Amino acid sequence: MKALNRLKAKLEVIAIEQGDYSINSIVKNKILNMWEEETRRYVSHPYKLVHDVKTGIEMTDLNTVLDGNIEPFVAAHINTREAGFYQLVLEQFSSGTALWYLREGKWRPDWKFSNADLKGC
Repeated sequence: MKALNRLKAKLEVIAIEQGDYSINSIVKNKILNMWEEETRRYVSHPYKLVHDVKTGIEMTDLNTVLDGNIEPFVAAHINTREAGFYQLVLEQFSSGTALWYLREGKWRPDWKFSNADLKGC
């Protein structure tokens, strides 16, 4: 059950990144292209470095990363996605009402409103 919830959450994130708010409208080719993108570079010679391409995070302790310490990269990706989601909301709604929904935890990604729908909330 937990794995199914994680998969559903991942699909919702992909749908939002593709500009849709429904899991049913995800385009398969775009998902496949996402998996082909380079995420990290591992350099072991002449120096040791792990560079996350998407976030710009660099760690000089290659062995620690290879042993499984990827929390800094995961945190950076989460922060990047959250920032992208907030930017999406700000682009859709220029008023501060959408931010109130986000702060209160009442925002749902499948909502599609105009600014007029949000007035008086």
